Amino acid sequence: ALLCEIIAVDLYDSNEDAHYQGIALHEDDFAPYFEAMRNDGGINAPDAATHSATSCFNAAYFEPNDIMSLLDVGIRYNGQLVGVFCCEQVGSVMHWDAAQIAFLEQAGKLIAVLTSNGELHAKAEACRELAVCGTKEAVPALAALLGDAKLSTHARTALESIADPAVDAALREALSQV
Repeated sequence: ALLCEIIAVDLYDSNEDAHYQGIALHEDDFAPYFEAMRNDGGINAPDAATHSATSCFNAAYFEPNDIMSLLDVGIRYNGQLVGVFCCEQVGSVMHWDAAQIAFLEQAGKLIAVLTSNGELHAKAEACRELAVCGTKEAVPALAALLGDAKLSTHARTALESIADPAVDAALREALSQV
């Protein structure tokens, strides 16, 4: 469950075209955000600077990075909030629509299955679905399955359908471990 911190698995900075891992948010520093994520399971803040759950990020994060809008969609497994998709709009206000939110919710469900201790069949099915709708956000969860003898083919098939440089890096990394 989402306890007292969130650690970035993959933070993509489009201005720098760079990926970062391990950046942590702590509840002690951003209590309104954590409370909203627990209670509501997500935050849609077109005006992030004035939203009650996200204004706590203004000085430390939004202002220095010119972030205007934020959409955070909770990732749930067995009813528990276990992760978050964080989407940010830089430089202008963004209004996310219901289809975009639903897409992230579905991708989150599939990724939660892949990272769980769930059944092999459920993980294989999640890989099949991600082969159709997967995005770069699914790459870390799929890459983690490349070393699994029973799921590697499913994971590789899903990865091959995702057009992102992170896929190439994940496949190269898996080759170095064979």
